[in-house]
Amino acid sequence: MAKQQEYALPDDTLILKFVQFKDQGQQSYFLMKALSIVEFNRFVDGWDGTTFHSGTPTTYTVYAGNLLLFPIPDFSVTDAIKIYYTRKPTNVVLTTDTPDLPSLYHKALEEHCVYEAYELDENWEAAQVKLQKRDNDVALLRGRIDWKQQEVYPTISVLPEDEW
Repeated sequence: MAKQQEYALPDDTLILKFVQFKDQGQQSYFLMKALSIVEFNRFVDGWDGTTFHSGTPTTYTVYAGNLLLFPIPDFSVTDAIKIYYTRKPTNVVLTTDTPDLPSLYHKALEEHCVYEAYELDENWEAAQVKLQKRDNDVALLRGRIDWKQQEVYPTISVLPEDEW
């Protein structure tokens, strides 16, 4: 890892969420600053040469499926980089294949497929009904995820203007 700036991202990377780095002798990982390749070039003009000293990486960018770190690490540490990403889903080819989604979303996915079939058959009215059903299902599911992340229950507050 010492003097290595470029690292290949996993082949199944769909969306890179964030990257963390563990410095030499550290137990904890620290969040690195993400920059677009344009921002990276502006921020670190000359990054691909020997203009800058090596050190502990604090910034990264992604280019051509590779993670580029800056500054270039000057030491070797096992498991120093942690990459958090959403992976590409597996293809559903056979009717026996299970979609690569939480089972809660399977019904909404089914509604979407039936919507697509009605649309291909030019059955616009039935397609619209399925589209509405799918959108409602997804909205409810999205609400479930949000609800689980809440730390407190919502309350109803009586405001002075609400009193008689």
